[in-house]
Amino acid sequence: MIKHGKKVLLTTTIRLTTITQQAQGLRGKTIRPQEAYIFTLPMTSRFFATVDMFFMKQPLLLIWLNNKTIVDIREAQPWSIHLPKEPANMLIETHLHNKKKFHVGQQLTIT
Repeated sequence: MIKHGKKVLLTTTIRLTTITQQAQGLRGKTIRPQEAYIFTLPMTSRFFATVDMFFMKQPLLLIWLNNKTIVDIREAQPWSIHLPKEPANMLIETHLHNKKKFHVGQQLTIT
């Protein structure tokens, strides 16, 4: 679950924790509006937070966080590459439908 204060923003979270899971990401999968895939990055960095959208079936909303505070948000189309504006140690990938729920500077609770 992802919350901002007491408000629930997304109900279904899937954590990708292994290198294999993170490398595969959502390739070939379809994401539903209430789903969020959470990547814990190996270090706080812009480079390690780079996302490629190769072989993706649909566009995604990419949300980069540093210490659970949003540092960048992007709409990502298939066959594109994205680097956050600021270093990040966590990434959330979710459906574009959720764009209005998130903003830079927002503090999130992820359970």
